[in-house]
Amino acid sequence: MDSIIESGVQPKSAESTPRVYRENNPLVVVTGVSGSGKDRLIEEFRERSNMDVDVVNFGEELFERLRLQLPDLSSRDEIAYSVPQNELYPIIRELVSDIRERGPAILNTHVVYRHGGGLTANPAVEQQVNPDAYFFVQADAAQIVAWRRKDEFRERQQEEERDIALHQDIARAVTGYLAEYVNARFLVIENSSDNIDRNWRLLEENIEACP
Repeated sequence: MDSIIESGVQPKSAESTPRVYRENNPLVVVTGVSGSGKDRLIEEFRERSNMDVDVVNFGEELFERLRLQLPDLSSRDEIAYSVPQNELYPIIRELVSDIRERGPAILNTHVVYRHGGGLTANPAVEQQVNPDAYFFVQADAAQIVAWRRKDEFRERQQEEERDIALHQDIARAVTGYLAEYVNARFLVIENSSDNIDRNWRLLEENIEACP
């Protein structure tokens, strides 16, 4: 099956995307399908870059903040259907503002995620986050299968290569559209075992390029 982007659904590049003013400290989203290697890329960046950048698991921080107001909330999975949007969005804005005040930050999160048997994304949430850039980490589907099988510390959903490839195509295209929607930069990082050195430097260069 042809890639969605190769078939003509092409989001704007970082160079052509119009910029809007945001607070001083850059806030970027690193995303990608489970097993694409984004966690390792971020860890490599943290160990080797001289930049002082806070790395935030956005889902975990949001969950902990929500639990202060909703103590019955037992898991991140309940956020989507247990928290009314008029209560959720102000909390997201407050959290993002607090993260920006701490300094430059990477949000490690899933922009497109599995929910209720399908794939879900929420443009309204992305408006509240309002990042300076989205970095989409992708890898060959066969490589993702191999990396998932080697990961002994996390219980990952097992999928066939064709399903991973479709999920990745959809997630990449949707993330590109959302970047355009909120006037953020958009960059696809092609991940593999032998280019991690190039990729963490690419991540560093593009964070530095954010206003």
